[in-house]
Amino acid sequence: MLIRAPFKAGGPVFPDDPVYVERSAGGGRRSVEEYVCDLLRADSPRPITLIEPRQQGKTSLIFNVERCLKSYTFVYVEVASIAPKSSEDWYTQIAGRIHARLHRDPAHFPPEFLPDPPHGSQGWYPFLDCLARESPREIVVVLDEVGALKFEGSDHFFSCIRVLTTIQSSKLNFILSGCVFPSELVRDPRRSPFNVATQVPLPDFTLTEVEALLSQKRDGQASWRDAPALATRIHQWTSGQPYL
Repeated sequence: MLIRAPFKAGGPVFPDDPVYVERSAGGGRRSVEEYVCDLLRADSPRPITLIEPRQQGKTSLIFNVERCLKSYTFVYVEVASIAPKSSEDWYTQIAGRIHARLHRDPAHFPPEFLPDPPHGSQGWYPFLDCLARESPREIVVVLDEVGALKFEGSDHFFSCIRVLTTIQSSKLNFILSGCVFPSELVRDPRRSPFNVATQVPLPDFTLTEVEALLSQKRDGQASWRDAPALATRIHQWTSGQPYL
C-alpha cells in the first residue's frame, strides 16, 4: 500500500496540516505565532510587517495566526493577483476585496454598518477610518506580496494606513507581508516614513524544530530510522531554511 508522505514541496501549510511547525520568537519560549497574536491583541495595535524572502513561511504563519484569533476577521488580499487598470484602480480593487469579505459575514458586519467601497484614492482613508472606528469586530487586513503594490502615488496608500495608528481603540489593523523593506513603502521624503509597524522576523528552523518536523507522519507510515541523526544532517545541509 502506497502511503503519501505528509510533507509539502511548496505553497502555504494550512492550519490542519500535520507538518506545520511553530518556531520560537527570538530564541525565547514564546512562539512566533503567539508573539503575533499578542501584537494584534495589544491595546494600541500597530501594523505588522513580515519582511522575509520567499518560501520562508510567511503565508503559513498568517493562516495559523488566523486560526488562533477566532474572534477576529481576517481579510486576505494577495496583491500579486490584482491587475489594476490604473493607479486609482489599486484603491478600488483592494477596498472592493475588503468589502466583499466583510459582506459575506452579515452576522458580524450587518449591511447597515458596512460602508460602500471607494472608487479611487479619495475615498480610501474615509473607508478605512469608518472600519477602524465603527466596526463591531476586530479586522485584520493581510496584504500578501505587498512588494507588488507599487504605482505612482502609492505613498498615499500606505500613509493612510499609517494614520490609523493615531485612532484610539482602532478595530482595524494590517499585516504587510512580502519581500520589501518598510522604508520603500513611503518614498517621498516630504511624507512621514512608514516607521509605525512592528517587524516580525521569521527565523530558520532550529535543530529541535527540524526534529519536530520529522516526527510528523501519516497513519500507517513507519517512523524515520535514526531520526535524530537524520535531523542533524538535514539541519546541516539546509541551515534550517524551511523550504529546503
